[in-house]
Amino acid sequence: MTFGEKIKTLRKERGMTQKDLAEALGLSLRTISNYETGGLRPRHDATYDALAALFHVPKTYFFTEEDAFISAAEARWGKSGAADARELVDGVIGLFAGGRLDEEDKQAVFEAIQEAYFRAKLENESKKAGGPYEQDE
Repeated sequence: MTFGEKIKTLRKERGMTQKDLAEALGLSLRTISNYETGGLRPRHDATYDALAALFHVPKTYFFTEEDAFISAAEARWGKSGAADARELVDGVIGLFAGGRLDEEDKQAVFEAIQEAYFRAKLENESKKAGGPYEQDE
């Protein structure tokens, strides 16, 4: 489910209009419409926080798999890890542009790439520390 689909579903479940949501968040009606139908996403973390508080869900509910991957990379390796992860995601998304992979196949490919990324980062950390890399089984 996309970010827009998630907020639209939550909004409708609570009987809110787009205008109601815009007012509750201090955003324009056009912004809410673009979130729901235009594929746009908030630029500010505070908007995710406000949505999470309004709908009583964790902020991560609004994240895609790609967002969660980038966030995990940033938590572990800082801004440079997040930048590397974002670059990887953008490259993978480029592979799918115009393609005909169904969502399940895209998810499987993304999970495999994500696993390889984290494994490589951990292996590099282990090498820098002078110890052998041990993979969790």
